Formats: sequence, C-alpha cells, structure tokens
Amino acid sequence: MAKQRNEQLHKKLEELEAIKREMTVQLDRFRLNEQYPSLPIYLLQ
Repeated sequence: MAKQRNEQLHKKLEELEAIKREMTVQLDRFRLNEQYPSLPIYLLQ
C-alpha cells in the first residue's frame, strides 16, 4: 500500500515538475518580450 502511494506521489511530482518547466519557459519568453517589445513574436518561438 505504501509503495503504491509512493509511486502515485512520484508520478504527481513529475507532472508538477513538467508544468513548472513549461511555465518557466513561458515566463522567460514574456520577460524577453518585455525587454525587447519591438522584436516580432515569431523570433521568440
């Protein structure tokens, strides 16, 4: 039972880490856009 719970928590943690990475990328793009608003958006992708 404890092992199964541990695996569930580990899976959830991995999902959260993936979300965090994605949000960090989006935040970096946003900051870059704030610094250089004249750049066309397609250069930031």
